[in-house]
Amino acid sequence: MTLKAETKPGLTAWQQSVLMLEAHKPYVAEMANAAEGFAHAWWSGRPWPAKLILAGPSGTGKTHVARKLHHWCCRTAFSRYESGLWGAHVPSCRFYHWPRLVDGFKSFAYDVLDDLCRDEMVVLDDAGSEHDPSKMAADKFCQIIGQREKRFTIVTTNISPSDWGTKWDVRVADRLLRNSVVVDLTGAESYQARS
Repeated sequence: MTLKAETKPGLTAWQQSVLMLEAHKPYVAEMANAAEGFAHAWWSGRPWPAKLILAGPSGTGKTHVARKLHHWCCRTAFSRYESGLWGAHVPSCRFYHWPRLVDGFKSFAYDVLDDLCRDEMVVLDDAGSEHDPSKMAADKFCQIIGQREKRFTIVTTNISPSDWGTKWDVRVADRLLRNSVVVDLTGAESYQARS
């Protein structure tokens, strides 16, 4: 797999074809490079760092990049299995909208926790946008992120890294930073607002 072939300034051919991004905002290249690093680790079997955290305001392309990476990992999972790097099974990849999961937790639907901790690749999209006055979701988030410390995980959040300890607690902030690449998009304007 070729990951480094340049075609347009700022983005590689892989970034353009898989992520379907254009480098018309300065932060896009940083996010695309981090996503490509995550994909390379997935493909090569090097899960270090295993987590990609995309943090910043709405409209910056975090969910778009997470969905594209998820689809790419799903498409390449069988090839990874055939290469022998995953052992005796095709690696599982799942995409979860975090507020929807939290709604399930409020109804005592905890069966998904086993999958969240076991799957080889998981996306937790929109963490921090849940309604959680009791902090139950923060506790579950902490458990999941802790269990997935060395498993391929993508988290998108509108919460700035400097506010993680306040929004969730210091345990979550610490676990989000462990073995992670954090792309801090704080202050970035909407991807749709072209320069």
